[in-house]
Amino acid sequence: MLETAYSRFFYGLMKEFDISTEEAVFLMMVKELSKVKGYCFASRRQLAILMRVSPPTIYRWIKNLKRKGLLESIDYSDSLSYISYYMKTGCLKVTEEYDAAIEEIVKTYTKEDR
Repeated sequence: MLETAYSRFFYGLMKEFDISTEEAVFLMMVKELSKVKGYCFASRRQLAILMRVSPPTIYRWIKNLKRKGLLESIDYSDSLSYISYYMKTGCLKVTEEYDAAIEEIVKTYTKEDR
C-alpha cells in the first residue's frame, strides 16, 4: 500500500513538472531542511554530500528547479558572520507552487494508499 502512495507521489511530481527522480528527492530534502527556519541554509557543498552527488550537479538541479518555479533563493542577513557567509550563497526555499502541487497529489490518494 505504501509503495503505491510513494509511486503516485513521485510520478505525480515528476510528470507535473517534468523533473527527474533525483530532483524530486532533492526538493523534498530542501523542504525537510527548511522546517526550522522556513528556508534551507546548507551550503551547496553540504547539499552535494547529503545527496551523494557533485556540487555541479546540485547547481544544475537548483537552476532547473528555479526555472520551473519550484525552488527559489532568498536573501537573509544576520549579525552572525558564519550565517551571513552562507546567506550570500542564497538560502533555498521551496515555492508555494511546489506546496500546492503536493497538496493536489495527496488528494488523489485513496484510504488504502495511506
